[in-house]
Amino acid sequence: MFIPANSPVAPVRIAILDSGVNLSHPDFKARAKSIKGTYNWLNKRRRHAVHDRKGHGTFMAGLVLNYAPDADLYITKIANRKPSDPSVITRVRGAPTPIIR
Repeated sequence: MFIPANSPVAPVRIAILDSGVNLSHPDFKARAKSIKGTYNWLNKRRRHAVHDRKGHGTFMAGLVLNYAPDADLYITKIANRKPSDPSVITRVRGAPTPIIR
């Protein structure tokens, strides 16, 4: 199917549930505008701080943007250096939508 470049198509919204994102990473600086929302499930005091200390979330977000450069990303931090405690996943699954603003 061919979609013309000037077609009024809404951007695809993609949630990345991972270790966050490093906005100062050289590959991500120019793409920061693609991040439309953030949420940190691990730190109640800093709900929108999603700095990636492991690098996996940054890699995944970059990979998604390589294949979908016009996508709107919603970054959700559910892990740090180690996998999340199962209680984090339970809270995510039970959260009202939309949780990210």
